[in-house]
Amino acid sequence: MIENIAIIIILSKSSTMNLQDFEAQYREAMAETLNELQTAVLLLAQVQDKISNIGSSVQNLSERVEEFIANQKAE
Repeated sequence: MIENIAIIIILSKSSTMNLQDFEAQYREAMAETLNELQTAVLLLAQVQDKISNIGSSVQNLSERVEEFIANQKAE
């Protein structure tokens, strides 16, 4: 995550970490962060789809109940 990158930068300044180690750790942290971002985006898309489906179901149910009530009043 972003915190990992910040920690790597702090450690590189306060230790004897060489540039190659810094670069490797930075790239690994960035890859992990980007993977987490991609996962979050995919989860968000699933949530949006689920919300849309639930909204459609609620609308359909509401229409059926209103129809039932109207029919009961007509009888």
